[in-house]
Amino acid sequence: MKVLFIILLLPKLSLAWDNPGWLHDPAALQTTYLGFSTACINSGKFGTDRIDGTVIQSRVTGTCTGNNFVQSIAEAGTVGCGAGGAGANLPQTISIGGYNVLTNVGTAYDAVAVSSGMGIAYVNFTGVAAIDWYISITKAGTSNHTYQLFNVTDSAELGTIVHTTTGTAILNTTISSGIPTGNKLVRVRAKAVTGTDDPIYNGSTIQIR
Repeated sequence: MKVLFIILLLPKLSLAWDNPGWLHDPAALQTTYLGFSTACINSGKFGTDRIDGTVIQSRVTGTCTGNNFVQSIAEAGTVGCGAGGAGANLPQTISIGGYNVLTNVGTAYDAVAVSSGMGIAYVNFTGVAAIDWYISITKAGTSNHTYQLFNVTDSAELGTIVHTTTGTAILNTTISSGIPTGNKLVRVRAKAVTGTDDPIYNGSTIQIR
């Protein structure tokens, strides 16, 4: 013989499950949990004018420019922005080349083959606002020597340093304009007022930040 048991779950028993208020209070469900305004409930209408903005977040419509990031979102969907960097691991220091005697350097950049061998680097300039360039050089000759930080990819000058004194010196400059974006090949070039001068390039480094 098969016996069929039927269990009836009474409404009052179901309300005992953690006793959530919204199960027996429709008004609380609509106002507290769903965020509908009292005007919306009483009128039976639903529209943008019936939404309680302090409870329901508007669609985000604001944006941040450049390297800024979203820091806060207001009820109206506008955003507050904070400063940020898009470049990877800034600041970053990169060495370019080493010891090189530039015999008969020439009066123009890359006038002789040896002046083309002063090192090269592949740099990501995304988010970079400034370049600090340091160079170690020895003056051998009678005229001034000009060193150029050159953007090979775009064939553009980034900055220059002029050596006017005698002997070895560590010179530096900060470049804050004309900085490219994205990945670029950069190298150092040299020239002299007197092409037969033999300056010595001891190496240089750049810090991007």
